[in-house]
Amino acid sequence: MSKAETTTAPKIALAQPADELEFHWRRAIIAITGIVALIAFFYLEENWRGKRAWEHYKQRVEAGGGKLDWSGYIPAPVPGDQNFFEAPRMSGWFVGRGGTGLSGRLTAGRDAFLQQRDTNPLVELTIVSPNAVIPPEAADVVLQFKHSALSLAPLQEDAGPPEPRSEVIPLIIMDEVPLTDAIKNLARQGGLNYTLDPKINYGRLGPDGLAIPQPMVSFRWTNLTAEAALVAVLKNYNLQLIPEAAPGVAGIIQRNSGDPDVCVAPRASRQIVTLLQNAIASGMNRAGGVDANAASAFTVFVKSPSRIKPARIFVRAEKIPSVEEIAEFFPRQPNLPPGSNWGRVHIEATENRLGSFRMWFSPGPYTAAADYLAWSDELKPEFDDIREALKRPFAQIPGSYQEPFDIPIPNFITVRMVAQTLAQRAQCHLLLDQPDQALRDLSLIRDLCRLLEGRPTGKPMTLVAAMINVAVTGLYVGAVEEGLRLDAWQEPQLAAIQEQLKQIDLPPLVMAAFDFERVAGCHTLESSTPNDFYQRWTGNTPTNLWPKLKDPQYMFLTLAPRGWIYQNMAGIGLRMEKAMAAFDVNNHVVVPHKADSLSRELAALKPYRAFTFLADLMVPNLLRATQVCAKNQTLVNEALVVCALERHRLAHGQYPETLAALSPRLLEKTPPDPIGGQPLKYQCAAHGQFLLYSVGWNEKDDGGIAGRKDANGFDADQGDWVWPYHQKLIK
Repeated sequence: MSKAETTTAPKIALAQPADELEFHWRRAIIAITGIVALIAFFYLEENWRGKRAWEHYKQRVEAGGGKLDWSGYIPAPVPGDQNFFEAPRMSGWFVGRGGTGLSGRLTAGRDAFLQQRDTNPLVELTIVSPNAVIPPEAADVVLQFKHSALSLAPLQEDAGPPEPRSEVIPLIIMDEVPLTDAIKNLARQGGLNYTLDPKINYGRLGPDGLAIPQPMVSFRWTNLTAEAALVAVLKNYNLQLIPEAAPGVAGIIQRNSGDPDVCVAPRASRQIVTLLQNAIASGMNRAGGVDANAASAFTVFVKSPSRIKPARIFVRAEKIPSVEEIAEFFPRQPNLPPGSNWGRVHIEATENRLGSFRMWFSPGPYTAAADYLAWSDELKPEFDDIREALKRPFAQIPGSYQEPFDIPIPNFITVRMVAQTLAQRAQCHLLLDQPDQALRDLSLIRDLCRLLEGRPTGKPMTLVAAMINVAVTGLYVGAVEEGLRLDAWQEPQLAAIQEQLKQIDLPPLVMAAFDFERVAGCHTLESSTPNDFYQRWTGNTPTNLWPKLKDPQYMFLTLAPRGWIYQNMAGIGLRMEKAMAAFDVNNHVVVPHKADSLSRELAALKPYRAFTFLADLMVPNLLRATQVCAKNQTLVNEALVVCALERHRLAHGQYPETLAALSPRLLEKTPPDPIGGQPLKYQCAAHGQFLLYSVGWNEKDDGGIAGRKDANGFDADQGDWVWPYHQKLIK
């Protein structure tokens, strides 16, 4: 081979890999460019589609006379000397979130006032040894506390000889034994009859006809009783042994996360609730006079309640339970007499008596009307300041309204606490035959609603403010109803209350709030950067990348095409628009089937869809808001009619045969049923009774029968919406 050949050949061999590498680089660049172009085209196309969808929605709304421009919802400034919120102390009390000086004083003062009356224990509880002698006349019920379970103790006339201790077994071994078989074997060795909770389905046949798999138990124990081994096995599988769940039979139940540490057998729980009911009734029955259920769920009396006769409970136990364990002996939500506030269970050891405890509610569930008025009279200067400030025609909080997230809000905690206190004061005055004073407090509740209604401008009206207004109206009507039930209102107050009731029209306010939320939500999405919206909406300000990557809201706001944001804006608008369609404000009617239709439509949507992701987060429960609004407006309309009925009875000694007899002297115009717009249903019955009702949410006449979910719950979806009482309580 020549020298030239030997020097040229290596150069050709080296050039081939370089060309190949360059070729691959070009292909990669073309591929990356193609991908980038596809992504860019995808974003451009989605942005165009989303913007077009939003513009089409805006055009349709504006063509129908609606507005989606936030600037139209920014209120003009009002004179400070005519603004409620610029009166002395009002902004400090009624602006912002959280507690204020006034709400704190109302809450702490009321609790301290009620706690001062926690002098009558409901229960005297004594812990005794398992074989102690308990004279039959000394105890109302005897229980046993064993293996963290409370149950009825077996009948035992006297202590007799000590109960033989369970036999200690030198060695217990099980190897891969099905759980139900292990339970059966240990129970047999311990001499226990038992039943399994139906929720424990191990070993039973499933829907497919095959046995449901169960855990296999393996253990080795020495010097242990069969009962102790059984308790240990059950605890390992979140099961609980209940001694004497039925006479002579133990129960084994399923435990769930969040269950109390102490398990109370159903029979024992029923006995305890009965004793609590009797103890409370012993004070109520001797209190004298009538009572009223206060707005904060305690009972007020004309006279002070008598001293309660406490229930006497004896508990057999190997050792004295802790105060925390004893507190769990008592049901969390017992079915107590109306007006009895369960409150917080307070347990206190009796001094100088080992194993002796007392239990009562804290705060207490009842008080005398005069005592409550004496306490709340200390707040008269504050109430007078509010009355004076409410003489100003405007109620506009000073602040920035340029962006929805920045607008100042009323302090709903203070509004609620003031309204509850005034409602309770009105009830106390009614119990003491002081209707003029009751009307004065009641009128302040009505005036307080102006803070939530944005009058006289009517804007801005947030949905939260609208629903607090609905709730406060419910308190107001509840106090009116208590006075009617007690036969405490007289002609002058009834006429004045009618004038106040005629001014209440909740559906247009809630509908306006829906419209406000539509515009505010769409404007916020359109004008905010992803980071700004995320921080304002969630309150989170993650600085590290990993928390951001794990948050689907942040990732959507950051990576989604802008067109998807516009699609969500249109989705918010459409949902709120359909919700507003459930209100016929011209005819003062709510249309339940339209609200239900929207609810079903939203429930059928798949979660996490790109075009509705933010709309799902931002749109609240519109069905619930519509239903509560309709229910409380129904109570308002019914109360207006009942006030006229009572005025007719005072004048003629009886209720009229038809509502037509009330017009025009007592009732200028009979209000319609807010559901459907037809007249409210009325029947005059014998013995001073009547029936007044709305057809309710199901839009059909059920003959005045209200819907019931259970023995104590009202079902707003079914049955008629009946005026709360049929027969007055004559004092």
